[in-house]
Amino acid sequence: MKTGKKEKLLRRVLLIGMLCAVSARYKATQELKEWPQDSDIRQETLTEPQQTETTEEPFIFEYRGREFLVEPVQDYELSGLVVSHNDIHSWFDMYHNSRSVDFKDLCVVWGANVSTGIYKEADYSSAPWTCFYHPKSFEANERFFHSKLSNNHILSDSSSVRDAVMGAGVGDQIHLRGKLINYAPKEHPTNYRKSSLVRTDTGNGACEVLFVDSFAITKAHKPFWRGVDRVSRNIFWLFCILLPITRLLSGVLAHQQQKKALELAIARRKRRKEALAKMGSRYEEIPTGD
Repeated sequence: MKTGKKEKLLRRVLLIGMLCAVSARYKATQELKEWPQDSDIRQETLTEPQQTETTEEPFIFEYRGREFLVEPVQDYELSGLVVSHNDIHSWFDMYHNSRSVDFKDLCVVWGANVSTGIYKEADYSSAPWTCFYHPKSFEANERFFHSKLSNNHILSDSSSVRDAVMGAGVGDQIHLRGKLINYAPKEHPTNYRKSSLVRTDTGNGACEVLFVDSFAITKAHKPFWRGVDRVSRNIFWLFCILLPITRLLSGVLAHQQQKKALELAIARRKRRKEALAKMGSRYEEIPTGD
């Protein structure tokens, strides 16, 4: 098969792969938009958070080259269903980066919001510091238990806990145990971010700030489709990178082929001239009959 045909075939394969990846991700997105079936809800997801007095003393916590002053306020345990979360790596989050100590927010519902299914009648979204929820109707707003939703800023000194939290997504049922805390960078010891201690407040300061000791996804939501979503997204971006590279390589190869063809033509012309010159010298050597 000629090089040009191979390149066209490769580009066609990449384009088909991109279309397949887009189709797979669209299907996965539609599947993941559906909330868990009632039969998939675990009993502990229907329970209330447990908040008690703590005996933990203040401590210093080091994270990626920075030290933080941590003041434990209450022991805390929560089981619930994730309805939204932020992404500190997204382009529109100007407040976080890879060194941010509060590496993820989990917006969670529990109890009667889940047992009645009313949580399904609202839309949820997360900003860098906030969880927004919008009941779809006046009736849904009246039935929604606003005190059974919380936005949780997560910190932890355990890499395994951080990995588990980062793996949690919308629809997952989770269980965490830790402490409600106030914390501040050591270089700014008066600049404390303080945790809410009740579930009935709203607005600025209403979020729970948690130093998490243990975390588990008790029931993953459609792990197959989440895997399809992740893989298809990666394949799409990989092919987006490969497609222009193949075009660039195609141009380079075409240029090299033209250069090689030109060099061969010059070499043939040179050999022809040499052959003609050699033949001419032979004619000159033939004696005349004078």
